[in-house]
Amino acid sequence: NSISYAHMTSFIVDPTDGSEDGKFEIDVRKAGTQRSRLLLDENETVFNNEAQDVDFRVESDSKTNALFVQGSDGFVGINATPTHPLEVAINSSGQQDLLLLSNDNTATSNTAGILFAPSNGITGARIECVAMEDFSSSANRTADLAFYVRKDGTISERMRLDSDGALTVTRSDNGAVLTVKSTDTDASRGPILDLNRESTSSAADDDYIGELRFLGNNDANESIAYAGIAARILDASDGTEDGRFELYTERAGAQTSMMVTTASEIVFNNDSIDLDFRVESDGNTHMLFVDGGNDRVFVKTSGTINNATLNVAGSIAFDGQTVGTYNDASGW
Repeated sequence: NSISYAHMTSFIVDPTDGSEDGKFEIDVRKAGTQRSRLLLDENETVFNNEAQDVDFRVESDSKTNALFVQGSDGFVGINATPTHPLEVAINSSGQQDLLLLSNDNTATSNTAGILFAPSNGITGARIECVAMEDFSSSANRTADLAFYVRKDGTISERMRLDSDGALTVTRSDNGAVLTVKSTDTDASRGPILDLNRESTSSAADDDYIGELRFLGNNDANESIAYAGIAARILDASDGTEDGRFELYTERAGAQTSMMVTTASEIVFNNDSIDLDFRVESDGNTHMLFVDGGNDRVFVKTSGTINNATLNVAGSIAFDGQTVGTYNDASGW
């Protein structure tokens, strides 16, 4: 029998004078049945219009799969035979940009972004590059990278990386903003958080190498570091390195050192201000007390005894021998 293995057909879709439409189709026989491979009508151009397991492939001068649509699952590959819904591949050494998302409008606050719809086709998250300047010249091309997530129906920005490398993470309630977790089950330390001021050639004595600041606004809506932890290099010499660790708080509008540790000492009230030092025991609120304003030291009391520099409420013993006892009722 004579079999048509392929044929081309042309159709009149609309013969109306002045608004004529036509259609052109190429069919190829597959497994004994004539199937449409290419259809061109007044509205679209369709390859594989009958949804058969037929691949679509475009070659370039060096790539056999410059553009590839896999008929079996609808996956799309660029320079690749895809194993994911969209796969882009390149075979080249060094840095290569595989995807460009471009907004050609010139204006500050323009964005180019990606949407993620994890369920029901509804957007659950968004990543966008935000123009902080209008990009009209090389002198004003600054951008941030912003991350948005949906909670209870509202998409809000939760993290931003600015052009200087500063990362801001935002949470709308009082829960933890950052959790660092280690799932290792051995006896070694972890998790570990490093603050690393990396200097390959210019590390020097007295360089600050990290700081944690606890910020809050004052009643003038100004951001204030009410407390902080700071570290610095005291001696950067190889083999004899020394460090310095400091706790500070804001006091009467000024940053005040509370405690400093170095290689040679631990110092409380390093700024020599009117600041008391007190150690409690199980039964005494002033087991050890330094009166910063009057330069006196107290043991088990905070009351001055005969204007003494050292004030002890209780027994004093040297090498096991009691040399005196004081109480408020009878004195020494």
